[in-house]
Amino acid sequence: MKKITCLFLVYVLMLIGVNAQENVTVTTTNLNVSKDNDAIFRINFNELNGVAVAGLINIESEDTNIATVDIDKYFFDTGLDGNQKYLDITVHGVAYGSTNINVLLTDVVTFDDEQIQGTITVNLTVTKEDAVCPTITAYNGTYDGNSHKVTLNGGSGGTIQYRTSTTGTWSNTEPTRKDQGTTTVYVQVLGDENHNTVDCGSNKITINKKSVTVTADNKIMNYGGTIPSNSYTITGAIGSENAVSGTASYIVKNGNGETVSVNSNLNAGNYTIIPSGLTAGTNYTITYANGTLTVNKVKAEITCSNKNYTGSTLTIASCQGGTISGANHVDVGEYDIQCTGDSNHFDATITKCQIIDTPIVTTSEATVTDSEVIFEISYNYNLSYSEMKRRLNKNNLEVYDINNNLVTTDSKNVGTGGKIKSLGNYYDIIVKGDVNGDAKISMNDYLSIRKHILGTALITDPVVKKASDMNGDNQIKTMDYIAIRKIMMKG
Repeated sequence: MKKITCLFLVYVLMLIGVNAQENVTVTTTNLNVSKDNDAIFRINFNELNGVAVAGLINIESEDTNIATVDIDKYFFDTGLDGNQKYLDITVHGVAYGSTNINVLLTDVVTFDDEQIQGTITVNLTVTKEDAVCPTITAYNGTYDGNSHKVTLNGGSGGTIQYRTSTTGTWSNTEPTRKDQGTTTVYVQVLGDENHNTVDCGSNKITINKKSVTVTADNKIMNYGGTIPSNSYTITGAIGSENAVSGTASYIVKNGNGETVSVNSNLNAGNYTIIPSGLTAGTNYTITYANGTLTVNKVKAEITCSNKNYTGSTLTIASCQGGTISGANHVDVGEYDIQCTGDSNHFDATITKCQIIDTPIVTTSEATVTDSEVIFEISYNYNLSYSEMKRRLNKNNLEVYDINNNLVTTDSKNVGTGGKIKSLGNYYDIIVKGDVNGDAKISMNDYLSIRKHILGTALITDPVVKKASDMNGDNQIKTMDYIAIRKIMMKG
């Protein structure tokens, strides 16, 4: 605020008739008032030797741009009104500077007709008042990528100036701060022509680091499969700023909080991915958030190991990832195999694991051709189903009798004219000596050969011919029925 200091000096007057200083005087005083307020001085009207004084005075400011007065003329009479013994004059300070306030005594007389004239001059100096400071509010918050400054409210009497240290140069440019940290902004009002410069103190721009969240990305893999690469996602950064740098590290823990090694044999289940190791940018702090690694079960794998029929129990499949069932079989056929998965595998079922039928082949006791199976008979001329299987070394032998009935009883005898089925092919059964196909060697067979030799009943069927050719010379002769007779005699 500007101050007005009034210093009143009484100058020597030109007097006519009476000493004016004894009758019209001013009381001076130093006053401290704010600019645009008032200073007051008093004019005293004294009686002269008991004689009243009356008249007209003029009051004026030589420079009204610096100061003004609240009255320019005033009539007084000390004899008529006792209240008019003095007059307070208000002087209003307008602007910084100095001027004279003149009290002009005109037409001032005593009741004895003594005239008083002259001028009382008051020298008035209006001094500068202090400028008014604004209130200073500073940004205090989290980094947001914007520049911030102090906010001023109010203030007058000059130009706002700033600096950022106690010894720096004042500037009209407002300081700003963008990055995290603090900047102390000092403020002054550089006084104008009517005001003194005032130091207004300071406030601090404070920008705190912004927190970003680094979250490990969730990953999925199959048990025994490819290990996924770890990665992370950043949230909370301003725009496209690089809020973090460096290479992230990861550890993986199971449900018991134990660190595990991630490999293709990691058990199925959920695991916690814990990230770390990154460096925060200048304006950021890092908060880490965990991700989840999910290892999925996979289907158990059944592998068929198809086997040739042997008559013994065979294991025809294996299972990786669980417990197998239904893999052991004896007979020819296709089988469903079940694998009950372990903790890392789902159950699996597969069909068509096989025990494969093998072709019948020549043995020491049977001759196999493309279309025939020939059995030699000695003294034991009854050839049973079980004996036939033994001679061919094939327990799953599929045999039909001469009437095309499937033979299922081991004790049943099988003779010439029956058939063996193997791998979809049918073979004629030839039992040497069983000419009529009744599954035994008897007098009937002997007579059939004899009749053929005599020409009375020829044997034309190729299968019967081979059954009659006992010595294998491709002819039916006397030697053949003699061979049959010997067998009969042994029986």
